[in-house]
Amino acid sequence: MPRVAPAPKLFSKPANFAGKVNQAKGKYGDSRCAGSTFLPQITGGQITMAGDAEVPVATSAVLMSAAKHIGKNCARENHAFLDCKRADETPESCLDKGEQVSRCVVSLLKELNGKCPKAFNAYVKCMDYRTNEFDLCRKEQAEFEKQCPL
Repeated sequence: MPRVAPAPKLFSKPANFAGKVNQAKGKYGDSRCAGSTFLPQITGGQITMAGDAEVPVATSAVLMSAAKHIGKNCARENHAFLDCKRADETPESCLDKGEQVSRCVVSLLKELNGKCPKAFNAYVKCMDYRTNEFDLCRKEQAEFEKQCPL
């Protein structure tokens, strides 16, 4: 069986990552996102909200691992966003509701990373390595849910 390199630590800083979300230029060369209090900075593989502590990058593995917590803790924001989308199909009308969902999720990820970083990181690594197959990560899931209960 070929040797597989270990998965990188999800909360470490990759040496070659230097992208920042809100330094993007619009089609007219202006920086329409600059100065936004909502758009996160992405530096070193971490999302940081204007002076906040470290938050994991919201990859599919991170979101899948935190799905139960997101479903419970951000239910009000998610329902408000979906209700808005049902009432008005114009994307601009629900931007504030979408922003509230994103803020809730980022806040929750920050909280999980602060309360139980080792268990969360182990679960995320497993989900990433196993392409988000819950059945293959039940041991890590149980430990995460034990340390960070709903």
